[in-house]
Amino acid sequence: RAWTGSFVPPRGAREQPEVQQVWAMFLPLLRPRPDDAAVRRYTYSIVPLWVLGSQLWVAPFYGFNVWILDVLDEFGFQGSWSPSGAAVTTAFTLAMCFTGASVAIIGPWVPRIGARRLYLLGALGACCAILASGAAIAGRSLAGLYLSWGVLYGLSQGCMFLAILTCTMGWFRQCGAAAHGAGWLGFCAGFWPALFSYAGPAAVRAVGVARTFHLCAIVLAMAAVWPVLFMCTPDEVSCAKPPPSSDKDLENREDAEDASSQGGRQGEGSTAATAAATSQPAAAPASSVQAPGTQQSQGVVPMTMRQFFLRPEFWALWFQIFLMSMPGYGIKFIISPMLVNVFNASQQVQATASFLFLACFGVARLVTGLVVGPCVSARRLARSFIAVQAFACAITGALLICAPQGGRDHARGGDAFAWVFVGLIACIGAMLAGTGVLIPVLSLDIGGPANLGLLSGLMYAGMGMAATLGPITSWMALAANGDGDSPAAVGVWFCGSAGLMAIAMLLDLATQHLARGAK
Repeated sequence: RAWTGSFVPPRGAREQPEVQQVWAMFLPLLRPRPDDAAVRRYTYSIVPLWVLGSQLWVAPFYGFNVWILDVLDEFGFQGSWSPSGAAVTTAFTLAMCFTGASVAIIGPWVPRIGARRLYLLGALGACCAILASGAAIAGRSLAGLYLSWGVLYGLSQGCMFLAILTCTMGWFRQCGAAAHGAGWLGFCAGFWPALFSYAGPAAVRAVGVARTFHLCAIVLAMAAVWPVLFMCTPDEVSCAKPPPSSDKDLENREDAEDASSQGGRQGEGSTAATAAATSQPAAAPASSVQAPGTQQSQGVVPMTMRQFFLRPEFWALWFQIFLMSMPGYGIKFIISPMLVNVFNASQQVQATASFLFLACFGVARLVTGLVVGPCVSARRLARSFIAVQAFACAITGALLICAPQGGRDHARGGDAFAWVFVGLIACIGAMLAGTGVLIPVLSLDIGGPANLGLLSGLMYAGMGMAATLGPITSWMALAANGDGDSPAAVGVWFCGSAGLMAIAMLLDLATQHLARGAK
């Protein structure tokens, strides 16, 4: 019998020791039989641990920007800012697009496939993809890099992410904190890539570019498979009561079960009356404290992709996420080339800037998950992200346009200007991170738990398209800048990004107006 969110043991039953309850939740493969206390301990103590370990696979997926210049050198683009260099960077950014597509396609099939099996399948595919990418770089095969990293690694990441998202959101939603789960998931997605900002270049210096990919695949395969032992969804956990201590307890339990099956009918002098009375208030907190939007989405049946395509609110949210993500990904995936092009930055500065960007990315995701719902609604927070990102892009663009030489040739104040630039792009990255956390929460608001996988996948597909197009446009700005003394071309790109935020804000205001008109 599936766990329904609350369990009150019958009167007189022995309570399991805390150590035994925690251990019962430690190995979901053994089909544990928990009570409410063990479920909460599992959600807030054990789930964050295996999520942190499973997200180790994201380190090269988000942190590959520190490899870009070395990979460009391998393909013969050393010191060149030609537009054709975007073909190499697109091989990496294309993976985001396939990640979103795989989440959208596989989402409805997760209950049938199983989260653990899906995670193992994704881990195997990711390991093979990274190994094949190293071989493609060694053989200077751009087509091989597209197929291995852009397609296979992206699809594999989608499988793993979907398995982790389904389990994490499922458990935290049972405790009324779905956004907390999304926030922790996002924090881990920024924590490991931030550390990779230093580990990636160090590995390249030690063993070379191609062998670094092989080393990365082996380390990840050995270090990130163990979470499958602890991964499960609430539906996989049986709701069973502790064994009765006497025949009288057994009789009481049978009476309670009979009473619940007959709709809670109470008999005079029966122990079942006490069990039914105590179970109702105990179950109330689990159902009354819910994630934003889940109350209005209760009872929603699974919908098809075509049905979502016919809903205006779906397209409004999709285009908002697409527009909000383009500037952030246009910076995130080519931080190192951008710093070299504009400021002639050293490798140490590149690694530090990448670390700061990704660290802010992870912290912003965690904070967003903690505040959305209890402190501010997801819709209002999304509007604030649009406004802050528009302001940061406009200020950055104005500074680059007004700068005479940027930070090149050790111009006066160039180092200080470079760190101001890093601070501004870190702010943009934080807004991008918050947007990623809001996707599953807003998906719950529109489609309910029954459509979380499909709707989140469609939204992440839009984010994946932005992650592919954003770096292409920013690379074109770097190519236009070339080796010139003025970074004005890059500044124009930032100003254009601020314009995209203005369009996203207008779209949000129009959506509000239509919603009021419908009421």
